[in-house]
Amino acid sequence: MVFVLAIAAACSSDPTNTAPAPTDTSTPPTATSVPPTLAPGETPQPTATAVPPTPTRTAVPRPPTPTTIPTPEKPYWEGRTVTFISSFSPGGGHDFTTRLLARYMPQYLPGNPQAIVQTRTGAGGIVSMNYLVNSSKPDGMAVLDVTGNIINSQLVDAPGVQFDLAKVKILGLVSGGPYSCSVWHESGVSTMQEIIDSPTPIFFGSSPPTGWAINILKDYMGGNITSVDGYSGSTAQAAVALEQGEIDGWCTLWQGWTGARPDWVAEGKIIPVIQTTDNAAGDALLADLNVPTLLDFRDTMTEVQFNTAVAANAGNDIQLHFSIHPDTPPEIVAQLREAFWKSVTNPEFVADSLRTNRPVHPLPGDQVQAKMIQILENATPEVIAGLKDLLGG
Repeated sequence: MVFVLAIAAACSSDPTNTAPAPTDTSTPPTATSVPPTLAPGETPQPTATAVPPTPTRTAVPRPPTPTTIPTPEKPYWEGRTVTFISSFSPGGGHDFTTRLLARYMPQYLPGNPQAIVQTRTGAGGIVSMNYLVNSSKPDGMAVLDVTGNIINSQLVDAPGVQFDLAKVKILGLVSGGPYSCSVWHESGVSTMQEIIDSPTPIFFGSSPPTGWAINILKDYMGGNITSVDGYSGSTAQAAVALEQGEIDGWCTLWQGWTGARPDWVAEGKIIPVIQTTDNAAGDALLADLNVPTLLDFRDTMTEVQFNTAVAANAGNDIQLHFSIHPDTPPEIVAQLREAFWKSVTNPEFVADSLRTNRPVHPLPGDQVQAKMIQILENATPEVIAGLKDLLGG
């Protein structure tokens, strides 16, 4: 009976499976791209290919900044032109020396500039000095030939003077010396005493730089002299006037004649009659000719006249020098002075000058500058008044 009940219970139970379902661990299938179905005649489109991501760019270090190599500074004078200015007409000593200096100086300036020569005549150097001080630039590019007698023009405040020589920068002296007054061999006189005693006037050519010397002979010594004005001061111009009989005499540095007309000197056509200096030795070039000086005629002059005559001649000691603009920078002044000195002491320069019978007696610029200032400062009111009379001021 129990057996029957067990079977009955089994038959009447729920048929649902109560065993736990196994866990699904299978990997789902990967989706596969199914190409689209193409219509007849349709061209398949290219399948897009995945672009890989752009890799991160690594920063490249900048190269170091190059060190700038400085370009050597161009020499100040390179590519420039220096103008050498003569204050007197061609043919005389000033013009000759200006041209000679223009040949030599550039080689001693850093950069070797070019050189040209100009002529600016008028009023015994006043015109050219006015140009230098008031019109040229203070850059060292204008070098002026100066006569020492221009000092007298400043002392008497001559018409047209627009400069102060104490401020002008001087490069140096080529030569200097006393004036000598000479006569033409056909003038009828051959000594200063004969000029004093002459019954007829002896005609001397006069210019701003020479007029004072003629007036010493005429007004202080009593020479029978007539001044013929209108000359520039050039020895070459005077030579023509003497040959043509316009004048009988001329005052200048003796080397003006030995340089311009050595044949006249050798043949005795030009005769020196006096030297306007109180130095008994006088000009070395005249040492063998026994030419008198102011000392030999001191008795014909008052003390004031004698002192004035000596002062008037003072500028001749620095007769032929060269200057530049007053405001030229010191370093440029120094370079020009050095180049000047190397030029005038160059044996070839000296030889070239001596070939024309023009000796070179140089002085450095600072020494010439000191002499210039000394002459200007030592001129007393009495002497200045005397100079005004001599120069007709």
